[in-house]
Amino acid sequence: MAKYSFEFKLKVVEEYLQGLGGYKYLAKKYSIPDKGTVRDWVKKYIEFGEESLLIRRKNNNKYTLDFKLNMIKSYLTTEISYHELATNFAIPNPSIIAGWVSKFRKSGKEGLIKQQGSPSKMKSKNNKSNKVSRINKNDLMKYENENKLQNKAIRYLNRVDDIFNPKKDVKGTAGEYRSTGK
Repeated sequence: MAKYSFEFKLKVVEEYLQGLGGYKYLAKKYSIPDKGTVRDWVKKYIEFGEESLLIRRKNNNKYTLDFKLNMIKSYLTTEISYHELATNFAIPNPSIIAGWVSKFRKSGKEGLIKQQGSPSKMKSKNNKSNKVSRINKNDLMKYENENKLQNKAIRYLNRVDDIFNPKKDVKGTAGEYRSTGK
């Protein structure tokens, strides 16, 4: 992946914001391989300001287990995308959160704890990992059930809104039936 200077990124973003070109035009003008790169710079600039365009060295952020679990819970219990979560919590890449969710689904909380050094090649005599995995799968099921319940509640509230808001013209709702006088 090519590295672009702060000044270069700022110049491209400012041209976009001044209306001097769209993502595709500016990417072509400055030989940026993907218009999505320009789009990402503009979004970061709008959301976090100039400092979001600074060149970052390899990101060695260490996220706490609680932080990771909160991100996973937010993802599983709401309809927020990885990208939105990453943007809202200044995580440099949405795939970081996707990795956490994948590890959590596979190994539970234990999968989120970063191991230092090489993994042991000896087989464990006690079988605690199955118990931990079972507990964490229960957590996952709990989060998914919470998500389903919240989605049902949202659909219910939307239907109630449709019924009591006769100005909406939605087919098949009681609101439309009342508004037509039938």
